Amino acid sequence: MRFERADDGLGVVVTDTVEERSVTVHTDQPPSFAPSDPDSFVAPLDDAVTFYANELSVEGVSSVSVFDERGDHVRGLGAGGAAFPRGTYYLNVQSEVQLYIRVFDTAIETQGGDAGTSQYIDVSAGGPTRVEVGARSRHERPAATITVGDDPEDAMAAVSYLGSGMKEWSAERSWPTIRGHPPAIERGGGLHVPDDLSKPETGVRVCVPKSHAAVYRVAPLAYYLGATVEPADGAATVLCLENGYEERLGTGRSVERRVDDLLARCLFLDSLVRIGGYYEFERYEYETVGGRLPFYPPELYDATLSEQLMEYLDVSSGDIEPYLPEWPLTAVLRDAPADVELLPYLVNDLARVHVTPHGEATGTPKSSVPRSMIVGDSSTESPARTAALSVDAYERGVDAVIGERAEVVVVAAPETVDLVETVSADRLAQNPSVACVDDRSRAAVADALERDADVVLVGVAASNGTVACRDGGLSLTSLDVDASTVVFTDGDAVSARRAVDAGALDAVALAGDSERAGRVAGYLAAGCTHTDAVRAAAADAPWWLAGDPQRVVASDDEQVWMELRVDSVAPDEHDVTYTPLPRKHHRLGSVVWVQDDAIADVHSLVGVTVSLDAPVSTETVLELTAGPEYLLTLNGERIHDRSRVTEALVRDSAERALAETAPNDDGPREESEWRAE
Repeated sequence: MRFERADDGLGVVVTDTVEERSVTVHTDQPPSFAPSDPDSFVAPLDDAVTFYANELSVEGVSSVSVFDERGDHVRGLGAGGAAFPRGTYYLNVQSEVQLYIRVFDTAIETQGGDAGTSQYIDVSAGGPTRVEVGARSRHERPAATITVGDDPEDAMAAVSYLGSGMKEWSAERSWPTIRGHPPAIERGGGLHVPDDLSKPETGVRVCVPKSHAAVYRVAPLAYYLGATVEPADGAATVLCLENGYEERLGTGRSVERRVDDLLARCLFLDSLVRIGGYYEFERYEYETVGGRLPFYPPELYDATLSEQLMEYLDVSSGDIEPYLPEWPLTAVLRDAPADVELLPYLVNDLARVHVTPHGEATGTPKSSVPRSMIVGDSSTESPARTAALSVDAYERGVDAVIGERAEVVVVAAPETVDLVETVSADRLAQNPSVACVDDRSRAAVADALERDADVVLVGVAASNGTVACRDGGLSLTSLDVDASTVVFTDGDAVSARRAVDAGALDAVALAGDSERAGRVAGYLAAGCTHTDAVRAAAADAPWWLAGDPQRVVASDDEQVWMELRVDSVAPDEHDVTYTPLPRKHHRLGSVVWVQDDAIADVHSLVGVTVSLDAPVSTETVLELTAGPEYLLTLNGERIHDRSRVTEALVRDSAERALAETAPNDDGPREESEWRAE
């Protein structure tokens, strides 16, 4: 972190030197600031300064929470004013930089609101007051690069350093903002670890056979636990704790199921234990599961990692499985040195890692934990409904600029324009701009792909990396593609990969389906991840994705997308479940609070499906679906056009669904299934 005086002299500019982002804490008088101890704050920080001021102001904030001197949560701040009696307070300010502002021994008044396109928070004290401003890097990109040779022991050493960006090793690591991005890994002539990286010292080891496959399978768990990966004496993979306990995780591919289970178990139970830490608000999962656990979660907060793991291993799977988050990605890698470079980007999202001989995403063993939203692989021939993972796309995506309004270019597919606009309407603060070029020539297609657009939808067939234009074939590798994402209405896996090789960050190919392709582009323009876009728009139709499936092309950083499922039990009574969907700014471990009268006033983990306690009325369904963040499935039917959701539609859907499940018919309806196997 870097602290500098503001250009006008009235404030401190705080810069995250890893992310190259800054925020200014404005003051009413020129601050004379000095270094302060970041370890004295209630949360882990990288650096801090202290100065005196009467008033403070920060613009560009997304949320603010107030804590007392002991670190107990007092309240959140939104628009409007609030007053706090004399005391010492911490303000956790979410902005381009993670800020903690401590004001000492004073009464304060706060005022929040909108300042143009962003929000602000003002803080006023009764006179000159000592202030400390601490900051922590969001650390959403690699801060260093480890070089490895092709020896599996080099990969073991590199994986042992992936947790070097973690801010602390308590249960708070289940918060994604505590989990700094791992260092990058590149292949070279041998092992080299930069001097400024430190290996975590958690007392946990994972001993694995000497193969790349064995190392890759345990990488996400080793990252999350800060474990050192070492060669095993035999064929089994073993988790070794500092108290001498050893847990055998199996051999070969059976290890994958155990690691999947342990990773989900640790993240979930850590998220319950951390209720004894920084944030003590009510949680859906805690209220549901806490009483069935063999321990009282907050009492484990100060336990060692090994002590926590011993308790976690004793928890019955049946008690927690229904409440585990749905995982965003399972990556299937090759048993080859080249795939080591994917690991930092995968474990940053806590992706599961499986291994097959050639990285093909077929025949993966069923997991004992919830399925992944999408499966990605590193093979050269990705099967349908999988993502071809690309190190280059991940690396270039780190620097991608994501705006609040998407620019969409449609070439040679005028029939999709209405679909793009309908699906994306009123989802973000600004609807996307959609331009259409009805020309199937090589020049028109090349011009569209080389535009600096967020989404380019191509309505000309593409096969094996060549677009069949009316005046001849256009090789994608001959282009300098500047479009962020390319969507083909009629393409294949090779064409999607070639578009990424040519410069796109992501590409999606449908198999001759302009309707679904238009909807995919619409969901992307609305701010969905690529995973959510293909799941919502394409269901079980053939599609191929290349790049980073969790990336978005447009975003309101604070918007959390929700999968909303409504199943009618009577003409005017409906069971409702909702699932907050993970994305880059709301990764696994994040918590969502849905502010709606129809939903209980509790927080829930991203990825966890919450069921409302009782059926709701049609009126309540309409209130819920009015939110732009909901992806609605109504009695098994995906609703793409939000303007269609009326009282008549909901009731008609209920009557049809109830008629299909009535006695003496041919049995219940067959619901569409669109989750990745």
